[in-house]
Amino acid sequence: MEDVEAREVNWLWYPYIPFGKLTIVQGDPGEGKTTFILYLAALLTKGEALPCEETAERREPVNVIY
Repeated sequence: MEDVEAREVNWLWYPYIPFGKLTIVQGDPGEGKTTFILYLAALLTKGEALPCEETAERREPVNVIY
C-alpha cells in the first residue's frame, strides 16, 4: 500500500455518485432502478439540481451515455 497514492474524490452527487468513477445501482427487479437512473440522467442533461442537493444554483449540463 505504500505505492498507492491517495487522490481527492470529486463528487457528481455527494455522497452518492463520485464523478468519473464506476457506480453500481443494485436492487431487486421492479424496484425502479432504471427509472431512477433515467431521472438522474434527465436532470444532469438539463443542468438541474439533483435530489436533496442543498444548493439551488444550476449546474452546467453534461452529456450522458446510457
